Amino acid sequence: DVEFDLIDLDFVDFSDKSLQREEVNKLKRTLNNYIQSNQSELTSSENASLSNSITIDNINSFHPLINSAITFQLVMFSIFFLTFLWTLTWGTLAFYNHPQQSLFFLCAFLLLSVIGTYKLKTHKSIWIGILAASDFFIVFYLCTIADFLYKNWNTLSNYSNALPSSIRYRLLYFLGQDLPYHSIWGMHSHLVILAFIHIGLMCLFMCLKKDGKSGWQLMR
Repeated sequence: DVEFDLIDLDFVDFSDKSLQREEVNKLKRTLNNYIQSNQSELTSSENASLSNSITIDNINSFHPLINSAITFQLVMFSIFFLTFLWTLTWGTLAFYNHPQQSLFFLCAFLLLSVIGTYKLKTHKSIWIGILAASDFFIVFYLCTIADFLYKNWNTLSNYSNALPSSIRYRLLYFLGQDLPYHSIWGMHSHLVILAFIHIGLMCLFMCLKKDGKSGWQLMR
């Protein structure tokens, strides 16, 4: 019945995940105008149905503070990832020993954190769990690297940069030999505390409400 009334209006492709909020607002205004012009002809059930359509922008964005937090976290994780990737690429640690393996896995989980943070905007709560798990794996592998650098910082800073790469790698290999392989007991307590704080802040942010719905409700 309304096909020819709407035929000259713009449409929005809701299958496109990059849907801009401005387009959603445009659709909302169009539907509002349509309801107002046809108010007398609509039954109560049709009215309720269209009203639900108008609030479709509720599921396309979080509270502005959550959006800001997601953006900030995305930038920080990206910086960390690029920094450790650069370290890995330039062979700061021996490629065939524990610290370098830790650095490789650290980059992998930082990349997962970047992806998970971006995917939060798809409103699937599974990504919160993935980010929480990534936090502890990042801490787990970072601790091995931190121990290595703490124990061998003087040697690394005073001698290794002036040596040929082959000798530097061998030196780093022997310096890393005394490190225990990854152990859950080797995790630094302050890093674990920071991971808990990060997870707690994510959960608190999701409690913020926008248009009467919290982030948790939207993700569910």
